[in-house]
Amino acid sequence: MLLYSTGNNTEASASALAQLLANRLRDDLILHPAWELVEEFTPGGGAVNWVVMRNLAVVSGLTQDFYLVIGRNVSTGATQYFICEEYNTTTKTCQYYPPYYSGSTFNFDSLGRCPSTFVLGTTAVVLTATQPFARQWNPGGATTKWWLIVADDGFTMAWNGPVNTFVQVASYIPLATLKSDLPIVMTQQTSGGSGPDGGIIRNPAAANLVAPANAGHGLSVYSGGSPFAIYSQAVGLSYGYPLQNDKLNDNKRLVSEVGIVIYVSNQPNIPIFGWFVGKHKSRFRVSQEFLPTSVWGDAFVMDGTLWVSYLPGASTDGRLWNTGVAA
Repeated sequence: MLLYSTGNNTEASASALAQLLANRLRDDLILHPAWELVEEFTPGGGAVNWVVMRNLAVVSGLTQDFYLVIGRNVSTGATQYFICEEYNTTTKTCQYYPPYYSGSTFNFDSLGRCPSTFVLGTTAVVLTATQPFARQWNPGGATTKWWLIVADDGFTMAWNGPVNTFVQVASYIPLATLKSDLPIVMTQQTSGGSGPDGGIIRNPAAANLVAPANAGHGLSVYSGGSPFAIYSQAVGLSYGYPLQNDKLNDNKRLVSEVGIVIYVSNQPNIPIFGWFVGKHKSRFRVSQEFLPTSVWGDAFVMDGTLWVSYLPGASTDGRLWNTGVAA
């Protein structure tokens, strides 16, 4: 089940715009049967507003619930997002989240999770050792266009204005037998078609190991240096043109699913820890050909539904999202 909404908003300030869209994300998530609001609060001092949402395994099909945490700077509107597996409503403590890479090492547990904890308090995530690897949207102004897709296993929200970006939470289907039975969950953000993809909660390659914090990270390009790199790539042929039907493929469009692989980054041909391959659920595809969209929010038909891109007219970015809206 996909819920799609879009809009173009102008508010009195960047902070007011951020509040409007944070509330929109919260409310649209609540409308989906896979999501529920755990709590919303602003600690003393009023600097940060926190919203905690829970994704329900009974609906999503995952093996357990997970949490989405949204932290909004009340003054500037800067909004952060991260995921975790556990949340304590009494102590406001989050645990088992992708840790920020700081050069520190951690004792990853048998499921490949970093055991660090973070308490939701009066300050936002500051990206230091043991804190969550939060992704952030800075409004940059009081006007933006946006679209939002809510799914059973996550969501994608994109903005187009002073800052063109998206944030995403989604599960991956592992194409392997893993010690970790929960499909890897990933957050993504990018700006201008580059930048870090985000973090994962469980990394089977780091199970029961003392490993760097970036064992819980994803990298959009191969950069080396990390012994547990994660590389996002297309699974299958990704050079199809999204406006042309493939007559050899039941007249469907030749675009690929997006997958991930975990390996020893400095030695990609020597799989000391083995390769982990997984694919994204069906709402996310990629084509490396030019997308026929000149205006942000343009949608085109693919396999019976409308699909959108977050970068209009960008020949270097072929990511596509299924709105679920019938064509």
